[in-house]
Formats: sequence, structure tokens, C-alpha cells
Amino acid sequence: GNELRRNGLVNRAKEKYLECQRLDPDRYEPYLALGELYADSGLNLPALSAFEKACKLKPNNYEIIMNIGRMHQKLGKMHYAKEFFAQAEALKYNEAEPKYYLGLIAYESKEFDSAESYALDALRVNPNYHKAMALCGLARIRLNRLKPARDIYESLYAKAPNGSSIKNHARQKIWEITKRMAPAQYHSVEDAVEVQE
Repeated sequence: GNELRRNGLVNRAKEKYLECQRLDPDRYEPYLALGELYADSGLNLPALSAFEKACKLKPNNYEIIMNIGRMHQKLGKMHYAKEFFAQAEALKYNEAEPKYYLGLIAYESKEFDSAESYALDALRVNPNYHKAMALCGLARIRLNRLKPARDIYESLYAKAPNGSSIKNHARQKIWEITKRMAPAQYHSVEDAVEVQE
């Protein structure tokens, strides 16, 4: 099934996963793979159902728990998403991703101090986690901590690949923050970034 999926034969991959489930209903892997297939297709409810079945067969699997958390988040069920991301964090404390998602949920709940804290925890684990750097910057802007926000965005700008959307986001935020810090001093993104380079 996985090879069919890699080759873009999604319907045939789905058939193989379903066949595997019928032949060996006690294995979690076909449910996990089917959930990933559904998630990649934007079918969040069927994906969640498949991940939950996988979880019943393999309850403390980090990958399954993270996928359930992501599906709950996409479905707007933040309480459940938070629960599963916290469980994933407990399973693998030295992984940055659950910390990032907990921070994202905190940010969306307007808990900006918590969002910053989770983002910094994620960055302690993975200092080059670009999404966590952006989340930290956004939280700091909301907390009106403009100089630390600009500092994290400057670091993100330096580390992000050229031409990437995250680098463009960092550049835009550096300009916005710099303009807020000294409104009359900068007239364009280029002027603000040139000062930093």
C-alpha cells in the first residue's frame, strides 16, 4: 500500500490498506497508513477515525497520538487536540513538535505568555525549528515585546532558506516591528532589513 501511495495511486493504496485490515485486524499499521492517506486528502473525519482505531491497537504510539492531535486541531476541537499533544509531549519530551502545537493552541486561545513559553521550549529542543521561531515572534508581538520579537525574527530570517515563505514572513515582520519601534525612521522593508544586515 505504501508504495502505491508514493506512486500516486491513492485508490489502490486505500484498497490495499483495507485488505490488510481484513487479513490482520490486530495490526495498527494499516489503520495508521489509511489515516495518513485520508489526512493527505483533507478527509479529516475519516483520518481521525482510522487514527483512533490504530490507537486502540497501539495506545502509546507517539506518531499516532500526534496525528490524532492534528486531526482534532484541524476539526477545531482544541480541547481534545491539546490533550493529545500533551500526551505526545509526555511520551517524547525531547521532541519539539508537540511543544510547538501546544504553543499554537495557546496562541489561538490568546494565551500569549504560554504560547511564547511553549515556542521557547520547542526551540530548546530544536534551535532551528522555523515554525516555533515564528510562533515565538508572533506571541512576543502580541505581548508588545517588540525588541525580543525582532531578535527572533532576525534569527529566523538568517536561518530560513532563500525564497521560502517563512523567510518572507520573517522579513515582513522585521519591517512591521521596526516600523512600530521607530515609525518615521523606515519607509520600506528594504530600509528596515538593510539596517539589520
